[in-house]
Amino acid sequence: MSKDSNAVLIIEDEKDLLEKHSEIIKSGGYYCINFASGQKGLEYLSKNKGVIDIVVLDLFMDGLDGLDVLRAIKANPSKYGELPVIILTTVASEAIIKEAFESGASSYLLKSQVEKGGLTEELAKYT
Repeated sequence: MSKDSNAVLIIEDEKDLLEKHSEIIKSGGYYCINFASGQKGLEYLSKNKGVIDIVVLDLFMDGLDGLDVLRAIKANPSKYGELPVIILTTVASEAIIKEAFESGASSYLLKSQVEKGGLTEELAKYT
């Protein structure tokens, strides 16, 4: 992979959404690496520190959920790197949004905003 393009790690357990979001991100000129579980995403980050520039993370997944992944990334910058994490979810609960930001989220987007250009606009803030 060339570092001419920014690398985005997407962690999303719904395969159709994972593919859709990956295509949108790639169309913005980014390189994507995709995982359908939080655990696999964290394993990749720990073995490939410095490769990923931004993490796009679903909140509600089987196994290790998005908030757990977010907290792990933010609690261990020496292991995972100092990465911006964009939460991408269907949940608009003020309590969940507050918890995500308190846990270290850089941004919080609803999946409905993706098709309106919200995701690529948000990625551009961190590249």
